[in-house]
Amino acid sequence: MSDAPPNNPRQAEFGGEELLGLLAEVDAELPEGAHVEIAAIGGGVLALRWADRTTGDLDVVSESMPPELRSAAARVARRHDLRPDWINDAAKVKVPDLDPQLEVLYAGDRLTVYGAGPRYLLATKLFAARAHDFDDALRLAAETGITDAEEMLDLLADAYPHRLLTPRIEHHARQVAAAAQDSPPPTPGH
Repeated sequence: MSDAPPNNPRQAEFGGEELLGLLAEVDAELPEGAHVEIAAIGGGVLALRWADRTTGDLDVVSESMPPELRSAAARVARRHDLRPDWINDAAKVKVPDLDPQLEVLYAGDRLTVYGAGPRYLLATKLFAARAHDFDDALRLAAETGITDAEEMLDLLADAYPHRLLTPRIEHHARQVAAAAQDSPPPTPGH
């Protein structure tokens, strides 16, 4: 059986429960005796944390994504007509220089997935400065208690080299902080 991707994979959006099911399938596809550990950031982690959040992928920031994991993920992708990189390691380029405060999101027989904590995720969402990350950043600001613009800018300064912190990123952080000051706190259970 080939690990080739499907001819026309769909751009799937899945919530945390479906993502857990997909990870269980990847776990079952890994070779007997294997134990793969990966660390993830981004929307996949948020989908596993927040019941109302969906994602299209799981961004891996571990040192390497082993070939057996790539093969297992490709087989699961074919079964569900997903794009072949639904588990991907392309997010490595802009990871913050912060303690990720990893927490276990999935623990199977052969696969363990760790997710970055809220402070780390907030830094990534502020740094990305994309309009579609605004709501995530706002929720993470409330979760971490980092709702002041100067605190957000300090977080970014701790996380990324100064030369990468553009005026656009600073403006985005200030907009998130302003909205955080005006927003009621999130309800328990997210």
